[in-house]
Amino acid sequence: MDNTKTQYKRYIDYSVDLYSRSDDAENKLLRGRALLNTNKGELSFVENAPRGPRSVEIGRTFHSRFVRRPDGGYTVTLRVSAMSPTIREELLSEVRDVCRGIMDDVARVKGGKK
Repeated sequence: MDNTKTQYKRYIDYSVDLYSRSDDAENKLLRGRALLNTNKGELSFVENAPRGPRSVEIGRTFHSRFVRRPDGGYTVTLRVSAMSPTIREELLSEVRDVCRGIMDDVARVKGGKK
């Protein structure tokens, strides 16, 4: 049996100011920030700006992950263990695979396929 109790406090008779980015905010889940002013009995809610473009994962190898950033650049993240006796050969092979994957993605993006 769970002995922890969640404590809630109910606020009634409050004025709510809602600042939304769309004209119709009714019955929609909004993400934003709320400011509760108990002295004035007010709650102000401001909706967050929409998210911008996100990075897109292009591919993975055993030791890496590579993504296309919103600015058109590419980022490769490597995770290795120095204890592997063949790490140099493994990484050289994987760098070739990463380059091939990035070049394929460049061709795909230029061709209009995302």
